[in-house]
Amino acid sequence: MKSIKEYPISLGDVIQENFSVDQIKQYIYFDKIPRLIFRLKKDSNELKDYERLENCISSFNGFLKWGMFKGKNSKINYVISPVKWNEIENKEDFRGEHNIINDPEYLEILDLAIKDYQSLVRYLKSGL
Repeated sequence: MKSIKEYPISLGDVIQENFSVDQIKQYIYFDKIPRLIFRLKKDSNELKDYERLENCISSFNGFLKWGMFKGKNSKINYVISPVKWNEIENKEDFRGEHNIINDPEYLEILDLAIKDYQSLVRYLKSGL
């Protein structure tokens, strides 16, 4: 399994370079949907920073549409992930990524998200 260490720069690196981060957790492996869970430090720039980041992510043109969402299991964390993945993850009957790893829709999203990842990172690095 290839892990985040094989990428020259990660999504988390870009976020940390551009914002004051309170917490960050990355999921970047070739066998799971790439996503970043994070929250920024509460300060006078926090709301503007979230808005700036969300605008940049939503303007990215990749194989998939990407977005920034409130964390499903947290009222204070945000998640950067493909929009399609967020929709699947928020369905009432969703029981975890490990339960759908052979599903054709999941495999398609996974493939496209992996193809998008480095382009998204470069886009955010240059756009923030």
